[in-house]
Amino acid sequence: MTTALAVAVGVLAWIAADLLIVPADRRSLDVADVEGVWTEAGGGGRLTVRGDGTASLTGASLSASCAWLMESVAQPAGLTWKFGDADEPRALFMSFEEPAADSCGLYVYVDGSGERATVAAGNWADADGTRYGDYVRAPR
Repeated sequence: MTTALAVAVGVLAWIAADLLIVPADRRSLDVADVEGVWTEAGGGGRLTVRGDGTASLTGASLSASCAWLMESVAQPAGLTWKFGDADEPRALFMSFEEPAADSCGLYVYVDGSGERATVAAGNWADADGTRYGDYVRAPR
């Protein structure tokens, strides 16, 4: 009993220290932080992230070298995702289903609030050179 209590106290202390010491923009994401519907600011795109590691994207403004992708894949485009590593704890890496996965993927950075994200495709830019879209998470 004493050992279990000590372990529980240790775990709670570690969680509290993590929340107090590690800034929100450096904390690792978990499924609850990313699951849901994200809408591109100003309209245009809708990214639905599911807790099972899949996602779908509709109407995104992926232009330039990935424009063909949104025109050629079924709408909504299917994706799989995984969390970033220790160097990118607030990131998601998304891959389109084959054969598109080889040529274009998404990098999603979720801010410390968990309500806003920057979504970028690895090899695209619009006419103004913009390489990302700002997304807002729908209220849960």
